[in-house]
Amino acid sequence: MFKFEKSLKMKAQIVHNPTAGKDEHRQEEVEKFVQQGHFSKVKYVSTDEEGWEDFDKNKSDLIFLAGGDGTVHKLATVLLHSKYQDPRTPIHILPLGTANNIAKTLDVVSPYKLHAFDSSKQLQKFDVGRVKGLPGQDSFLEGVGAGLFPALIAEMKENPVEVGTANEELHYTLKRLLKIVKDFKAQQATIKTSGISITGRFLLLEVMNIQYIGPNFELASKADPGDGYFDLVLIPDEKREELMEYLEKMLLRQAGEDDLKDLVFSMRIKQAEIKWEDSHVHVDDDLIPEFTGGSFVVSVDRDRLRFVRNP
Repeated sequence: MFKFEKSLKMKAQIVHNPTAGKDEHRQEEVEKFVQQGHFSKVKYVSTDEEGWEDFDKNKSDLIFLAGGDGTVHKLATVLLHSKYQDPRTPIHILPLGTANNIAKTLDVVSPYKLHAFDSSKQLQKFDVGRVKGLPGQDSFLEGVGAGLFPALIAEMKENPVEVGTANEELHYTLKRLLKIVKDFKAQQATIKTSGISITGRFLLLEVMNIQYIGPNFELASKADPGDGYFDLVLIPDEKREELMEYLEKMLLRQAGEDDLKDLVFSMRIKQAEIKWEDSHVHVDDDLIPEFTGGSFVVSVDRDRLRFVRNP
């Protein structure tokens, strides 16, 4: 049973994406779950409804987000621009999407796992990334990157596949990524950060705010979305064979953190100017088709959101 502090006086808001993920999840069961908290008031909105963004006028004390990473992005956009709702209102994710990479970083692995809530111990500060120089984009929650993962996003959009479960989709996506790695042309990049300049040809360049990317690839296992830093992760061209071996281990569920240490270069950063010579760039789950090569800048905007995490 939930044990929210002063729950009888708290107002809860549900933001639900009924089409997230592979499994059916109805309004009634989501509401039933949240009502276990004995809140003074519970309001519901579906992201399928026109004007759902106006929920912020309810000025809730806690927001339950029932959906996947894409729904988290939508909610964050509303909160960060809201005139009514404090953007630091605690968000409790009920992870109903496919990858749920943000929820996994917060150790929220099941939408209906009952646990006690302690506002002094289980609230996670969450930084927002800022980006300049990429058309139509100014912020991110998960990460910004170039190379393999935007190529994977493009491949999955061009050749979608229907599979039965979320796990099957993640497995299939990993197989697609492995195939892309084999023939992907590494690109020249220069990263200026912390008074140094890094130049080379890379298969992958990612600025990570959370631990996971794509099909639950734990690329930045030490990333903390509330510590004021990003994890810069690079995989150079000469590590192609090792990356393929690692992905094969992932497919067999045999990959470990030690296997990744020798594969990637990583460092903590607060800001970076990145020059990338190719068009394969993404912000969170969005491709940037207007980008055809050039420079962009990323920086940390500290402590803009709050999430409930498992202890």
